[in-house]
Amino acid sequence: MRNIFCAWELGGEQGHLSVISNLNRALTELGHNPALALKDLSQAHMFFNPTQTSIFQAPVWQQRFKTSRPVNSMASALLLKGYREPATLRSMVMAWRNLMLTAGAEVVFANYAPTAQMAALSLGLPIIILGSGFAVEPPGRSGVNWQTFQPMVRKGLSSEEAVCLKAANQVLSELGLSRLTHLSDINQADVYIFHHLKELDIYRHLRLEDEIYHPFSLPDVVGQMTSEDWSESDTVVAYLKSYYPKLDIVLGALSRFPIKVLISCPGLPEDKLQEWRNNGLEIYSQLLDLRRAFKNCRLFISHGGIGTLSDALLHGIPFLGLPFHMENLSNCVAAKNAGLGDYLVKIDNPKSVADQINHFMENDGIRTRCRALGKKYYDQVDKPLSETIDQAINQVLSRGGK
Repeated sequence: MRNIFCAWELGGEQGHLSVISNLNRALTELGHNPALALKDLSQAHMFFNPTQTSIFQAPVWQQRFKTSRPVNSMASALLLKGYREPATLRSMVMAWRNLMLTAGAEVVFANYAPTAQMAALSLGLPIIILGSGFAVEPPGRSGVNWQTFQPMVRKGLSSEEAVCLKAANQVLSELGLSRLTHLSDINQADVYIFHHLKELDIYRHLRLEDEIYHPFSLPDVVGQMTSEDWSESDTVVAYLKSYYPKLDIVLGALSRFPIKVLISCPGLPEDKLQEWRNNGLEIYSQLLDLRRAFKNCRLFISHGGIGTLSDALLHGIPFLGLPFHMENLSNCVAAKNAGLGDYLVKIDNPKSVADQINHFMENDGIRTRCRALGKKYYDQVDKPLSETIDQAINQVLSRGGK
């Protein structure tokens, strides 16, 4: 049995909790002792039993700076997360180190956790990055613009990357570690596991080909909705955010469809739920049992969360995206580039959105490619995650001798 430390530092939404939940289950099945450091504990009860799981509050940076400029790169994001000055970054690294020492960590799994990775490196711990392609820019390259996925500057470093690097390198130097040449070098690890299809990795053409792609099945969640009726007729399934600025337009479009539309919209007030149910939508504030909802699903609509998107494609279901932040957009672009989906740019009124969705659903080429993809990965849908995790842990321990 090994003490395994799992870190989640950046990003939001339930997708990260879903990933850590799957990891925690696999580690427990293998007989290891996992300790979980989570950025957001507010929804942890939906994924973990706190009396049976060792959970810590991750060191998170309380944002002091605001910017009028778009957060369109890893550097611009990290500047808002403690990387502006060596002193603040040093505190974050030391806090992560102390957590790892407290947990007696022997291996570190990092899920969008660059500062935790620095701490693990300083302690000589093997690092397994478990994340999405978007969150793991390939080491050795200048920063990428998240809107175009091209380098921020043609030569050298952007001003934001230079500031982050200066802070990171001073802290690393104080800890007796080598300096980074590029900010992406912070993503150096012993093993990389991506929890989605390779086709959805926006940087797949830049990888070294030794990465592991293991699409995760979505875990059961406390209070999720399910029904036998869902598998009896064709459906459209939508996962939407209650704070999506154009939610009413999209719901208005979906209410025009003659087939069953199943919608999960966590956080939507009861009066709004009832309003849309009166308009013919089967809409819930809980998450859905997607294994059942996907049985006869003809189309999956979401903002582009990598977990549900990957799961839909594994089931051979075409995807239509409604992106409204950078990671959403990257996943939607990857799906479109792979010929497995598309995303809406113009969302003006319910009729035009309904017309766009109908037009997309008539695209037999995308439907055929999605079905072929589902068949290609059929044997991986239920492949035990514990096998992949066990392989990764044995690999890093055999190298490091711990």
